[in-house]
Amino acid sequence: MIESIIEKCKVLRLKAFAENLSDVIQMATQKNWPTSQVIEHLLDLELGSRRKSSIALRFNQSKLFEKPTIDQFDFSFHISPKNRKIES
Repeated sequence: MIESIIEKCKVLRLKAFAENLSDVIQMATQKNWPTSQVIEHLLDLELGSRRKSSIALRFNQSKLFEKPTIDQFDFSFHISPKNRKIES
């Protein structure tokens, strides 16, 4: 039965859902989770996976060589709205 669910998830392109199904069902059995919590957890895993894939795709499309971090950002480059003078 789990194999047919995994196949259907693959057809629906729910890769993370399918990959984690067996482990989540085992964990849910041990922790006595209700069905709704199991489904929500699997969907959260799928959403997280898609978010990571989306970020990786955008980074690859940006053709940047390294991933910038917040400590590397040059805050002096941007003029803060507080420091701007409004001329009338």
